[in-house]
Amino acid sequence: MKIFWKVIVAVIAFSLLGIMIVLGTAYIKSVERHTYLADNKVLSDKYVYEEFSNGKKRVKNRATQQVILDRLEWLVTGDKADSLAVFCRKGKRGYLNCYTGEVVIPAQYERAWVFSEGLAAVVSGGKIGFIDRQGRTVIPPTWSYPVGSQEMDYLFKGGYCAVFDNARQCGLIDRNGQWKVAPRYDYIYMPEEGLRILQKGDRWGVLGDSLQILMPVEYDWLKIVPEGIVCIQGGKQQVIGKDGKTYESKESDCRGSY
Repeated sequence: MKIFWKVIVAVIAFSLLGIMIVLGTAYIKSVERHTYLADNKVLSDKYVYEEFSNGKKRVKNRATQQVILDRLEWLVTGDKADSLAVFCRKGKRGYLNCYTGEVVIPAQYERAWVFSEGLAAVVSGGKIGFIDRQGRTVIPPTWSYPVGSQEMDYLFKGGYCAVFDNARQCGLIDRNGQWKVAPRYDYIYMPEEGLRILQKGDRWGVLGDSLQILMPVEYDWLKIVPEGIVCIQGGKQQVIGKDGKTYESKESDCRGSY
C-alpha cells in the first residue's frame, strides 16, 4: 500500500509539473505575441539598439540578426563621430564600440558619461574621475559626485570641464585635472557661443572664452543668445555683447522678455 500511494503522489506531482510547463510556455508565447518593437536607434551601418514594449533592450547585428548585447537598462551615444556608446547593465556602466560590436570597457562603473575630447567621466567609489578610450585612468577619481543635486554633464568643452569639490562648490578643471576656475560657484553651465553661465544662489554671471569674468555674478537672470547676452538686473533688461559692452537696455518687468 505504501508503494501504491508513493506512485500516486509521484503521478500527481509530475502531472502538476507538466501543467505548469504548458501554462508557462503558453504565457511566454502570449507575451511574445503582444510585444512589439517600440523604438530603435541605428548605431552604425552594422548595429542597432532596440527597445521593446515589455522593457527589453538589446544591441543586434542588423545583417545577421544576432544579439550581441542584451538585458540592457539603457544605452546612450555621444557625438556622431564618436564610436563608443555608454550602456548600463545590471546597474553598472560600460562602453560599447558601435562599429565593431565589441564591449571595449566592461560594465563596472557606478555612473558614466559619453566621451568628450577623448575623455569620459566615470564614478568609482563615489568619486568622479576620467578615463581614455582604452579604459585607462587618466585623471584619478577625485571629485565629489553630489547625488541629488542639479544634474551636470561632465563633458570637456574647449579643454575644460565643470566638476564639484567636496564642499559641493563648482569650478573648472583642465585635462590634467588641475583647477583653472576655483570651485566657488553653485553651478557652471555648459558653454554656449563660447561663454559659460555662472550661478551662485539666485545670482548669475558669465565667464568669457578665456575664462575671464565677463559679467560678475550679480544679475537677477541672464541668457546667452546669438546676438549677445540678455540679462535682467533691478527690473532693467539689457543686451550685452560678447565683449561685455552694453549696446541695448530698456525697462522690463518680465523675465526673459527679449
